[in-house]
Amino acid sequence: MNPVQSDCKGRGEEEVTEKVPDTRFVEDWTAADVELWLKENGFKEEAPLFFAQQITGKVLSQLDRATLKDLGVLIIGKQLELLQKIKSCCGNEESNVTPPSGKAMEKQWKSKITLTDKSQWLPEQKTRYNTRTGIILREAAKLWSGNGKIYFKNEHTKLQLEELTTKLLDMCSIPEIGFGYDAIRAHIIQWGQEKNRRITNGYDYEVQHKPAKRAKVSPQHIATPTSCQDSSDSDTDTDHDESPSTSLEDMSLQSAKIAALVAFNATCLQDLGVKNTFNTTCKEN
Repeated sequence: MNPVQSDCKGRGEEEVTEKVPDTRFVEDWTAADVELWLKENGFKEEAPLFFAQQITGKVLSQLDRATLKDLGVLIIGKQLELLQKIKSCCGNEESNVTPPSGKAMEKQWKSKITLTDKSQWLPEQKTRYNTRTGIILREAAKLWSGNGKIYFKNEHTKLQLEELTTKLLDMCSIPEIGFGYDAIRAHIIQWGQEKNRRITNGYDYEVQHKPAKRAKVSPQHIATPTSCQDSSDSDTDTDHDESPSTSLEDMSLQSAKIAALVAFNATCLQDLGVKNTFNTTCKEN
C-alpha cells in the first residue's frame, strides 16, 4: 500500500456527509474541500493523496500529468480522467456567478465549430478565431513533426493530445463563440487526420516546401502583337533553315515590323504610324 494512502486511511468518514463544495468558487476550496469533491466524483482512492499534499482549489487547475504522478497517481487512465474532470470543474470559473445549465452550457461551449457557427460571427470574432487556430496548428506541427502518421487511439498519443489541449486552453479559448477545450481538441484531431491523408498521398513533411516563383518576362521575349495586324500581313514563306538576313532589302514584312517595335519600344504599329509605309515598301520589293 502506498505510504500516503496508509497515513490517510484513518481519516473519519464524517466529511463525506458534508455538503459538496460549490464549483463556482473553486479557488476558495480548502484541501478538505478538494478531497471531498474527488470522493464525490469517483476518485476515492486518489482523494487522500491530494489531501496529504494539501492540494487546494487555488492550485487544482495547475495540475498536470507529471504532478499527478508525483502525487502517487500512476495509472495513465486515472491521470486522464482526473485531468478531464479538473478542467471541467475549473472551467465553470469562466462563467458568471450563476453557472449555466442545460442548453445554456451547450450553447456556450461547442464540441466542434461548424460553418453555420462561423456564418453568425462578427468580423472581429472571425479574425480572433483564425489567429488562435493558427497558433494551435503551429503547436501541433511542432509536437508531431516529420512524416509519421498520428494515431489518436494510441495511449501515448492520447496523452500528448490532452496535454497539448490543456496547454493551449488558456491562450486560445474564445468564450463568446464557444471555442473551448473540446473544440480545440477537435481542431487538433482534424489537423492530424488531414496530415495522415496527405502523407498517404505522398506528401513529404520533411522537405521544406516553398511557393513557386512567378517567372519574369524579359523585354526580349515580348510576343508579337496580333491585335494590330491584318491576317494578310502574316509571313508564312520564311525559310527557317536560311541564315538571318542582315540586309533591309531582304527583310520580310513581318521581320521589319518586329524590328520597328523593338527599336521604338512600341506595342502596336499604329502607334508608329508606319504600317502603310512598310506595306508599300514590301510591295515595291
